[in-house]
Amino acid sequence: MERPGRQALERADCWAESYECATVSDVSAHFVFETALAYQRTAALLAAVKLDIFTIIGSEMQTADELASRTGASTRGIRILCNFLTAIGLLKKQGLAYALSPAAQTFLNETSALASGGIVEFHLRTNNSVACCFQDEAGQSSAGKRASIDIDPVR
Repeated sequence: MERPGRQALERADCWAESYECATVSDVSAHFVFETALAYQRTAALLAAVKLDIFTIIGSEMQTADELASRTGASTRGIRILCNFLTAIGLLKKQGLAYALSPAAQTFLNETSALASGGIVEFHLRTNNSVACCFQDEAGQSSAGKRASIDIDPVR
């Protein structure tokens, strides 16, 4: 029996003509891992909003030591949080000091007319459980157990 050619291996089976088939070169784990780790971005954003990091930094660069003394949090914790916020593009870092990215300056600094930090905190606080779509009216899954995923990152 002859092995299928590369073209046949690269083409996924289409289950409907209206959907475009993916090839091996289109397949990436990036989406899966980004989705799995999305809660870290949410937790970091919520922590920074609750600590008022974006407003404290404002238009003046701040070090982790300065932020820690203003928030009452540990310097190490602030440094880890701010380095992560830098990695995801909400802060910029020069030497040991942090500054706001344009997006953070516009939407997360509470002195901005377009500040949305309170909305972010409200949304994350009021929608802290993702219920399974396979529940009955009593909130029970078919197995008789509550089917929800707690996404409150602050516990």
